[in-house]
Amino acid sequence: MARLVKQYDLLISCPGDAIESVEIIKEVVEEFNQQFSDTLGIFVRCRYWKDSSYTESGGKPQDLLNKQIVYPSDLAVAVFKNRFGSPTDKYGSGTEEEIEEMLSAGKQVFMFFDESPVKLSDIDMDEYERVQAFKLRYKDKGIFGTFSNKEEFRTVFRAHITRHFMILSNEDSEVGGSNLVIRALSNGKIDEAIQLSLFDMGGFISSTELKSQIIERIKFINDYKLIKSVASEQPLMILGEKKVIIEEHTKDIIAGVADRLDLALSDDFFDVGNLTESPVFSMPLGGCEINGTSEEKTKYKAIISLEKVIYKAVGHMQMEQFYSSLYGIELIICNDGTKYDEDIDIEITIPKDRFLGVEELPVPTEEINTGDDWCFEDIFEIHATKDYIAYSDSKRPLTGMNTTTYRAVNPFSGRNYEEDYRDTLNDIFEYKVYPDGDYVIVKVHFDYIKQHQNVAFPTWLFIKNPDEGLKARYRIISKNNRNVIERQVDIKPCSRSI
Repeated sequence: MARLVKQYDLLISCPGDAIESVEIIKEVVEEFNQQFSDTLGIFVRCRYWKDSSYTESGGKPQDLLNKQIVYPSDLAVAVFKNRFGSPTDKYGSGTEEEIEEMLSAGKQVFMFFDESPVKLSDIDMDEYERVQAFKLRYKDKGIFGTFSNKEEFRTVFRAHITRHFMILSNEDSEVGGSNLVIRALSNGKIDEAIQLSLFDMGGFISSTELKSQIIERIKFINDYKLIKSVASEQPLMILGEKKVIIEEHTKDIIAGVADRLDLALSDDFFDVGNLTESPVFSMPLGGCEINGTSEEKTKYKAIISLEKVIYKAVGHMQMEQFYSSLYGIELIICNDGTKYDEDIDIEITIPKDRFLGVEELPVPTEEINTGDDWCFEDIFEIHATKDYIAYSDSKRPLTGMNTTTYRAVNPFSGRNYEEDYRDTLNDIFEYKVYPDGDYVIVKVHFDYIKQHQNVAFPTWLFIKNPDEGLKARYRIISKNNRNVIERQVDIKPCSRSI
């Protein structure tokens, strides 16, 4: 028989020398789930960076880790031994940043210090002093414990986590309910007022940034001192090799861009020395092996990389032309109540002449041929912060799986891609739109939302005529709220800077 179980994500955070504690935490959590999952209706899932994070571009490592597993977690356990960890941009270590982010969000943090005996020769005193200074900061706050061996830690942590969820379960049994309301996002912050604003393309690399990369690469190649290899006395054709040269179209593209940027190319800019390519030793993913000095290879790779960045910049300029001029609203659903809710359906009614549907978004042309894969979730998805989770993170919490997959498409690959392009956008814009006279009804479904949690909508909703305000209505139907919520909202016109 199916049972309703509430899932809580437990973040495990510790420097590298406390790795033994990670396994103990996982074992204790597994024991807790076996013992209490049925009686309390609670399941605890461990989130540890080695197990739960994934490769992602578009940000600094700790920022990406925060988005993937720190912000969505409900509580955390942190363990320090004798090392404090590597600094981040904001804090003394990744563990410290994760602790501070959780505490600032009002979430439970269990903090422990491993005081088990260790040889003095195995201790880095600078790291040890950083740990002690951090421990001293929290000395009077009563939020950490200590242990001197594995079994003591196992016992203490088991007691802490059991007590925490016992209290939480008792609080859940009290009278209360979900309290769902739609709010807006303004520069990443939650706002009661909903206002039209210029679309922010999220993690998309701007053509201006790429222009800077182009200039840097041209200067690098101009200044590069090439040490040529000694050419073989044996004819190249006997070995099946041929001399590597830069193709004329590559030269024309780079020279044309350099001219527009008012940058002069050195006389030996395209000289790659005595590099050869051998068809005999083909590479696993295709192509031929390049033979020559490390300096020759470095310069050749820099020229090829420069060409790719130029193509990418041109493509990004086209994407910006299409999408950076859009206007719309970012919305989130907030549960201000004391109970979780699920199976939530939201309907937003907007005047038809003001709504810009995904089918109206332009499809880039096929004039540019580049190998860049466009991951549209980076452009359109509303990404998580410490104040709210992403829509994708709220899906199917009982399975621990995220079923939505976003496909990367290459709009400039020289093929008939429009159907794939549209399908990809529809996968990301998880809205159903229905005409209703002079209005459209935009529907979106949320699987689950915890108490005191905020969840972003899948993407922006795009609106035409941003200089004019408009009135809209929304309707919320959910499993654990006996009433249908209906409200009218005023969407303010775009505020333009002078």
